[in-house]
Amino acid sequence: SVQPEVVGTDDDMLYIMYTSGTTGLPKGVVHTHDTAIWAILTIAATADYHDGDIYLGALPMFHVGALTPLAANVYAGATSVVMRSFEPTLAWELIERYSDGLIATTGCLGGQVLQSMLNGDDQGALEKAARLQDIFGKDNLFVELQDHGIAAQHETNPKLVEIAKKIGAPL
Repeated sequence: SVQPEVVGTDDDMLYIMYTSGTTGLPKGVVHTHDTAIWAILTIAATADYHDGDIYLGALPMFHVGALTPLAANVYAGATSVVMRSFEPTLAWELIERYSDGLIATTGCLGGQVLQSMLNGDDQGALEKAARLQDIFGKDNLFVELQDHGIAAQHETNPKLVEIAKKIGAPL
């Protein structure tokens, strides 16, 4: 059979990533072949991936923050572990197993620590941050503060500062 001719340029759309990003406002972000390759090469050049490294991700990968590092790992020859869906118990187990030498943060509004806070469970947020610190080490967990003009961040940032003080973690 005759194969169809494939015609494409660097500026042609490769995919649309639907995300609310750090702003909390839903949108579609067009990535071209060129922007995708440059993102992968930039991460590969700056993230210091090695062939023994492991990347943990979960489907669906709605955010370029999950998809691009996965592709960069493939480029660098590192291992990628992708869960069919996010399963907190499995994620904690995998993080504990592969945490040696890693630096971590408490994450964004979608992360475990802040989700506990947003659901009114400040003690649960403290416990999750402390667990992350136990896993990664006292100097390897940073309490992450973000300010993108989102009301929830203005509400949670002071509480995150308190968590950092309680567990002795850097900001």
